[in-house]
Amino acid sequence: MEKKVKGKPKRFFFKETIIIALALFVLYFPSLKYQFVWDDKEIYINEVNLPRTETISAIPNYFVPKKDKMYIPITYTFWNIIFNIESTDDRVYNPYSFHFFNLVLHIINSILIFLVLLRLLGSRRFAFFGAMVFALHPIQVESVAWISEARGLLAGTFGFSAMLLYLKNKIGPFRNYLIPLLLLCSMLSKPSGIVFPLILIALDGYLNGFTPFKKLLQRNIFILILVIPFILLAMYGESSRTIEFSAPMWIRPLLWLNAIGFYLFKIFIPINFSACYGLTYSYLVANVFNFFAILIFVGVLFVMVLLKKKEFWFAMIIFVLGFLPVSNLLTYYYQYWSTVSDRYVYFSMFAIAFGLSFIVKEYFSKYFYYIFGIVGIILFFFSKIELPKWENERTLWSDCIEKYPNRIPHPYLGQGLIFQNDGNYPRALDYYNKAIELDSNYYFGYYNRGNLYYDLKQFTKAIEDYSRVLKINTKYLNAYVNRGLCLMNLGQYEEAIIDFTKAIELDSKQFDVYYERANCFIEIGMKEKAVEDLKFCLKLNPNFEQAKSLLYKTLK
Repeated sequence: MEKKVKGKPKRFFFKETIIIALALFVLYFPSLKYQFVWDDKEIYINEVNLPRTETISAIPNYFVPKKDKMYIPITYTFWNIIFNIESTDDRVYNPYSFHFFNLVLHIINSILIFLVLLRLLGSRRFAFFGAMVFALHPIQVESVAWISEARGLLAGTFGFSAMLLYLKNKIGPFRNYLIPLLLLCSMLSKPSGIVFPLILIALDGYLNGFTPFKKLLQRNIFILILVIPFILLAMYGESSRTIEFSAPMWIRPLLWLNAIGFYLFKIFIPINFSACYGLTYSYLVANVFNFFAILIFVGVLFVMVLLKKKEFWFAMIIFVLGFLPVSNLLTYYYQYWSTVSDRYVYFSMFAIAFGLSFIVKEYFSKYFYYIFGIVGIILFFFSKIELPKWENERTLWSDCIEKYPNRIPHPYLGQGLIFQNDGNYPRALDYYNKAIELDSNYYFGYYNRGNLYYDLKQFTKAIEDYSRVLKINTKYLNAYVNRGLCLMNLGQYEEAIIDFTKAIELDSKQFDVYYERANCFIEIGMKEKAVEDLKFCLKLNPNFEQAKSLLYKTLK
C-alpha cells in the first residue's frame, strides 16, 4: 500500500522530477530547431527591445510602461539576459536559445505543479499523474513552442511558486514577504498574472472555508490591493492599440460561457488545435451552432451537482479564474482574431490536473497504472502531432488554413506576407485578396495589399487601399505614413504633408516621419518648416545621418 505524503514532504522527489524533465525534453526537442514565428521578431525579439549594443543598459527602460506595448518588464529582462549569454560576436537573434528557455520554464512549471498537487492530494502517485497531464497535454504546445509566450510561462513559474510557498507555510500571503514578491513578479512577466492572487484566495477558501466570505476577503486584502495597479497598467498598455474593437455587452456572457465549454472540449477531446481558431464574436453570431460549447459547460456543471464534491467546485473555480482577463467578459486585443486561444488556459491546466487526479484517486484508484499509461501515451502522441506546425511561419499558417479555411482572414495575411517577402507577388496578392474576401472590413488585408502595390510602384492602387484602411480605422498610423509616401512619389506634396502630420499627431516620436515631412516642405519651398522638422528629427535620433545631411543642405 502506498505511503501517503501528509503536510511537508521530507525530501525532494528526484524520480518524478527526472521523468517529467525527460518526457518533456523528448517531446519538445524538435522545437529547439524551430524558427521565429508570428509576433516573435516583429514585436518582441528585435533591435528595439534587445539592442545589439549596450543590451544590459536597456533593462531599466523595460520597467517604464508604454501605451502601445504589453507591460512585461521581467520577461524582457530574461530575454535580455539570454541574448547576452548566448550571443556571439555577430550578435544575431538565435531562436534556439529562446526555445530552450521556454522548454526549461515548462519543465519547472510541471515540477511545481507536481509539488503543489502533492500537498493538496497527499499522494505521490496521483500528484505525479496530474503533473504529467499538465506537462504533456497538447493544449500546452502553443505556450511552449511559441517563443513569444515565454511571458505566460514565466508568469506561471512565479505564480505556481507562490502557490507552493503558500501551501508549505500554511499562512496567508499578506503575512509573508516572499509570496507577494512572487505574485508581483508573475504580474510583471505578463498582465494575465493578475489571476494568481485570485487563485491564492480561492486556495485559501478551499483549505479554510469560503464562508464567511467577508473573512476570506479580509484575510487576503493585501493581495487584492496588489492587483489594482496592474489592472490599470494593463488598461494603459491596451489603450492605444491600433484595433478599434469591442464586443457588444449583451453577447459577452455568452462568449465567456462558450469559451469555458470550448476549452473543456479541447482538453478532453485533444484534436484539431490551432494557432488561430477564428471564433470571433461576429463569426459565432453568424454561425450559432458554434455556441454548442455552452452545453458542454452546462453538462459538466450538472455532473458536479450530482457528485457533490467540493474538490470539483474548487477545480472549476480555479479553471475559470485562470483565464479570467481573456474570458471575453472584457474586450482585449487578440479578441479581434478569436475569442479563444490555447495559450490562455496554461494557468487553468492546473485545475484540470487537480480535478483529473482527484477523480482517479477517488473512483479509479485500483486502475491507476492502466489509466496513467493510457493517458500519458495519448497526450504524448497528440502533442507530437501538434508540435511540427510551429516549425516556421509557412507551416503555422498552412495548418490554420487547412483546419479552419473560412473563418478568419489572418492566416491568409500571414501566408501573403511570406510570399511577398519571397518576391512572389502574384501568390501574395491571391492570399491578400482571399483575406479581404473573407472580411471586407479586415483593414490589415487592405494595408498589406497596399504595401504590395507600393513595392510594385503602383502608387494609385496603394493609395486606394490605404484609404480603405483609414475609413475602417482612423487611428492606424502606418496607413497615414505609407499613403503619404505614395503621395510624395506622385508629386502631391501638400497632400502628403497632411498625412504625415496626422501620423505625428498619433505618435510624436516617429523621427522618420518628421524627415519625410521635411522633404515635402522643401519641395514646396517651405524651408523654415523643413528645418524645424529636421532638428526635431535629430533630437529624437541624433544618429540619423540622412537627416543630418539634409539639414546641412537646407541651411547652406
